[in-house]
Amino acid sequence: MAGARASIRTRSTLTLVARESTSVAILAAAHLAAFLIRFEVDVPEPYVGVASASLVPVVAVNVAALWSLRVHRRSWRFTSLADAVAIAQAILLGAGALFGLRALGRSLGTPGPLAVLVEVPVSVHWLTSALALIALVMVRGAWRMWNEERRGRSLDPANQRALVVGDGAVAAGVVRDSRRHAGGPSLVGLIADDTALVGQLVDGIRVVGTIERLALLVRRIGIDVVIVALDDPTPSALRRIVDALRGIDVELRIRPRTVLDGHEDRTVRPLDVGDLLGRAPVDIDVAGLKGIVTGAQVLVTGAGGSIGSELCRQLVALRPARIILFDRAETPLWAIDHELAGLAPDVERASILGDVADRGLLEQVITNKRPSLVLHAAALKHVPLLEANVGAAVVSNVLGTATVIDVCAAAGVERLVVVSTDKAVEPVSVMGASKRLGERYLGGVAARGGHRYSCVRFGNVLGSAGSVVPLFEQQIARGGPVTVTDAEMTRYFMTIPEACRLILQAALLGRGGETFVLDMGAPVRILDLAHDLIRLKGLEPGRDIAIELIGARPGERLHEELVLADEVVGTTAHPAIRVATGSTAPLERATVDSLHALVLAGAYDQARTALLEHANVRAPLFETGPSAPPRPAVPGAPSAVPGSVAS
Repeated sequence: MAGARASIRTRSTLTLVARESTSVAILAAAHLAAFLIRFEVDVPEPYVGVASASLVPVVAVNVAALWSLRVHRRSWRFTSLADAVAIAQAILLGAGALFGLRALGRSLGTPGPLAVLVEVPVSVHWLTSALALIALVMVRGAWRMWNEERRGRSLDPANQRALVVGDGAVAAGVVRDSRRHAGGPSLVGLIADDTALVGQLVDGIRVVGTIERLALLVRRIGIDVVIVALDDPTPSALRRIVDALRGIDVELRIRPRTVLDGHEDRTVRPLDVGDLLGRAPVDIDVAGLKGIVTGAQVLVTGAGGSIGSELCRQLVALRPARIILFDRAETPLWAIDHELAGLAPDVERASILGDVADRGLLEQVITNKRPSLVLHAAALKHVPLLEANVGAAVVSNVLGTATVIDVCAAAGVERLVVVSTDKAVEPVSVMGASKRLGERYLGGVAARGGHRYSCVRFGNVLGSAGSVVPLFEQQIARGGPVTVTDAEMTRYFMTIPEACRLILQAALLGRGGETFVLDMGAPVRILDLAHDLIRLKGLEPGRDIAIELIGARPGERLHEELVLADEVVGTTAHPAIRVATGSTAPLERATVDSLHALVLAGAYDQARTALLEHANVRAPLFETGPSAPPRPAVPGAPSAVPGSVAS
């Protein structure tokens, strides 16, 4: 290892010496050429000596200027306009320094290294700077072009061949990046929307056709990869491309035009079903969140899970003083701790291996670490599995959540957000009922103690462990069949990063006891989702991959809701977050303990019955009749639910 590092350092040093030697040679040649131009090649004898004597100080001053602006650290292979500007700034700095030294030499009037600069004509100084600037930029540009050309010639003929769909700034960026980095597919053409562009060159790559001819061109040219690089990748535009390639074995990738923390995301990644859902980017109050996170202690339970781990990634970007990772699964906890060490090495981390139902451990952690913000994402969530394991659901989702809330309240934790689910609405499953009891318990504690504790309710997230999307992808990879419970089954979906951004925003909005409901958009048919995933692999549903309808599993229902029948939905300061208020009675600690006692006694059937009864208990509904307040709709939710005041 040490030998490899020494070899790398040696190569780096040799490269730097070679490049700086080239720069010195260019500056010297520019200075001598300036004399030749100034005197139209016939340099008078006295100025031959001046040219020779002034060569060293002129070159030395310009090299010092280049080094002072760190131009020598800029890669030649990736020379850009920014590099040309930096070179120009350095040359101007050098020229200014030379004129300053020239003036000093004139004022001193004594022989010496400065006196020779006085003898150099002013026009020669300016010509030297101009020639040096042009030559330095041209040499670097030529080096970059030669490297890109060499890479193009050295591509293995077996490498993948790619078409880029797009003719704007994003497509041009893909072309430039492909030239800079080896190992990617070979770009053989562009697909444009504008027929007038066909046959023209965009950054040296020919526009070979329009989207209408995409399938024909993919087959004719022998394309392995299609890269979508649209300036405005709307769901309809993406579906148009997916439909055009239906039944063709070609990989679809996308470079989305997104900006993260002020920097453009240049990642080309596989096109996924989330792109086809067309969820709009979520803006959050970053400044406000920094006010409660930056420099603070933050605890995340379930830190190794899909939601918990993404919350941690977004939190470290806000620079807390310490992030406390709490999970009972050893390997996922280690993985997120290791990842955060690379993402934010300056943020202190504490990894706690334990169960949220362990009150003693939680008290120790919260008392010692003193978090001001707790995000409770730990939960068991697989509906059919919990139907067969009601005891685990009670311990983790009911007792665990109540314990987190109680310990936070006793320790004076300022803010707490409990992650809930749409399955907690009128629950018919053990999983949904256990999460509903968590909502009720939080509401009661927040009301009694005036704590800024709230819960966030939302539907499915794309790509979470054990969710339908990874399952479908595994089934497709095996050649099918893809199993769908019911042709009419629908679910609400959002991406994991989007959900986590809104959870953090809810932490900022919470005043105490709220149930925040995220805007999930329109529900998606699971059958349509399966079709999309199959087509994204270049296959055709029913022909290449069979789809089997297997019927609903235990605890599942055809459609989920986002609000209870007796809840009224209002707006918040964020357009994607609503707040649901109702008259549901709070859950007492005695009820939690009685459920736990049934589990400890092995009375699982009684525990299931009691769990569902307590989850569906509510106080009297709002009064009905002409004076009843209307029930505002949640985006994507039905306007009326049987039994609601809006029916």
